[in-house]
Amino acid sequence: MRNFDEKLLRLKQALGVTSDQEVAKALGMTKAAFSDRKKRDAFPEEKLWALAQREPALGLDPFVILSGSGKAVEKASQDVLAAQLQLAAAMQAERGGTPSEQLKRTLDAVKHLHDPLPADEELLLTSYRAMNREAKQMLLRLAIDGAVPRAEGIGNSADQSITQRNNGRGSIQIGRAKGKTTVKSGSVK
Repeated sequence: MRNFDEKLLRLKQALGVTSDQEVAKALGMTKAAFSDRKKRDAFPEEKLWALAQREPALGLDPFVILSGSGKAVEKASQDVLAAQLQLAAAMQAERGGTPSEQLKRTLDAVKHLHDPLPADEELLLTSYRAMNREAKQMLLRLAIDGAVPRAEGIGNSADQSITQRNNGRGSIQIGRAKGKTTVKSGSVK
């Protein structure tokens, strides 16, 4: 069995369909375009990833569909966790303290990566993802240059304040405000 056919069979099983036309429709392709890809043994991986992201309720696992086993997913997850641990450990080592303090902070940081995001952080992430490339670069430069306070200091004291910046339409404002701060309809009040 060809590589394309194996992936197609797994995708059909995951979608609960039997025809190539149903798969093509789910992937947002015409039957002719899908047939052409099949002839060339060029599985539309980018369309599969887009479908999985666009329709999370389907529960598609592109790694399993493309690789044929959960082992690839397990290996990728282990690699990601190892990279997260290395990065967190390096960051915590810079902060100093005893090795056991650094280890505790490292494990807390990695554990925090897997927690669901609070609503305000989800809003920030969604806003960041919607920004154009220039706005993202500007925000990252601000963070790197130290103009944006690190998470550790935000909200620790009610009397702290920082100038807010508006970087144009579709951008976000970053800063602290004295008193009550709320986020409503994508704007800070």
